[in-house]
Amino acid sequence: TIRKQIIEIFHRLPITEALRGFVKDILSPMFKLLTKENEENALLLLRIIVEYMKQFRPQMIMEVREFLQFVHNVYRQKASALDQIFLTKTFSHPTLTINEIDLSAIIVQICTSVQLIVKKIRS
Repeated sequence: TIRKQIIEIFHRLPITEALRGFVKDILSPMFKLLTKENEENALLLLRIIVEYMKQFRPQMIMEVREFLQFVHNVYRQKASALDQIFLTKTFSHPTLTINEIDLSAIIVQICTSVQLIVKKIRS
């Protein structure tokens, strides 16, 4: 896509002193794009950000803080996302004792029965 090609152009740009004055203008939108792009583009963006941060060490406290907050939220929501991805079901019953649980209803929800007909072969 065009967005990926533009990101690749920034990735291939040589990092020289001429870019020092534009570092914040380049990195600020990249931090914002990290939360919106797909995995492939986000990986390229991270590579660019790391290279610029190594080379110039700009003071971008707010952008870094927002990015770390995003990463924190991703990990915090990981459990619910995995449940949605793998369609796991949780069976919880608000009963007090094991005797009050209707196991037949639970078995119907999680199991299916199949009738097998086996023919005996005479030898």
